[in-house]
Amino acid sequence: MRKFIRFILLIAVMSAFVGCHSFRADSARLQRQLHNRIHYAERQTADLVLLLERHAPMDSIRMMAEVDRNLLFYVFDAHQMVYWSNNWLSSNEVYLHAYDEWNYLMFHNAHTVACWTKAGVYNILTVIPICYDYPLQTRLLRNSFVEPFDINERRGISATNNNDRQPICSPSGDYLFSLTPHKPLLDNTEGYTLASQSFSFRALVESEESMDVPWWQSHSLRVRLYFILCIIFFGILLMAVVIGLIHNRGIRNMRLSTRIMYVIIVCVLAVFIYLFVMSIRYVRTNYEERQKNELLTRSEYIQSYLRSLYYWDVALTPNHANGLGIDLHDLGYDIDQDIHVYSMSGELIASSSPALFNSGVLSRRMAPSAIFSQTNTAVYYEYLADYPYLVSYVPFYNGAFVPIGYIATPYFISEYALNE
Repeated sequence: MRKFIRFILLIAVMSAFVGCHSFRADSARLQRQLHNRIHYAERQTADLVLLLERHAPMDSIRMMAEVDRNLLFYVFDAHQMVYWSNNWLSSNEVYLHAYDEWNYLMFHNAHTVACWTKAGVYNILTVIPICYDYPLQTRLLRNSFVEPFDINERRGISATNNNDRQPICSPSGDYLFSLTPHKPLLDNTEGYTLASQSFSFRALVESEESMDVPWWQSHSLRVRLYFILCIIFFGILLMAVVIGLIHNRGIRNMRLSTRIMYVIIVCVLAVFIYLFVMSIRYVRTNYEERQKNELLTRSEYIQSYLRSLYYWDVALTPNHANGLGIDLHDLGYDIDQDIHVYSMSGELIASSSPALFNSGVLSRRMAPSAIFSQTNTAVYYEYLADYPYLVSYVPFYNGAFVPIGYIATPYFISEYALNE
């Protein structure tokens, strides 16, 4: 009995030591990766400063700033934000700190470090996201560390430091934040309610439930069985070829007719495998294209409907928020669709699902690809953490066909439906 107790204690001590060593290793890795990321961000910021000081065209700025989705730039003039490289980070406002110093900055949906840089009459805020912090977690939407940070998902981030945490510092040695052994427990109730009340983001919850469906109740069972039988058939043919080669000790000892037969079998196998792969790619791509076209058609209907309602308006201002929000809510329930309306400067005016923005799930800025490009109507992929979803953008016209804003209609392609 004593030996058993000693054995259990030894296992417990070893487990605690391994866990502590793993946590310290994650801390050292995060420190090293963050320093590399900061050096890269400083080089990119220097290039952006040069473009702004030379008054480069917007296409050149976008080409440089929008290369990396996980490195964000916000450009301010004396009055307002004039450019942003991506819109997935959610924040109501940011404050100007000292220039050229990296500081920890908490957004509604992510932990980040940021640095202010002066560029002539402009101020640049460079942001490096570290870890997602959404109010909802599912199997698809995870509050993991942002690429390229390769850290255990269980680790958390805190602005304060104490004995059980590992401090993370900037390359200059200034304290930024602390890495914690475990994330705080997240209450998913509010997040699930938000997703369930949203027509577009309901797919996150539905995908969570669909993953629990037994395989024998899957709608694609017949197709999957067909492909499995085809793979078994191909495997039997390939095994016959290998056995024949072993039996005849190579292809040179075979008769000419046997060689020709083996060559034909290999060619048939190659053709069938190629068709199998291409058919899967075609079905998946075709499904996505159909979803894009249907979303664009729905957006054009919304565009026509709102044009009739706001026929005489010459601009959209925050004064329209309440009335427009009610109109979008009613229209959204009629067509089962989330609808967001932005001003000409890219700021949110109203939404059929304002809780998504109030809770910090979505940013109040529209995608830069839509507002800074020359295309009036387009469908883009945006991201919720690492999970992509479609958003269609069309102009908000008044009666004279003068654009007074933008209409955005998001749609999640359910991963479960796509696989089906």
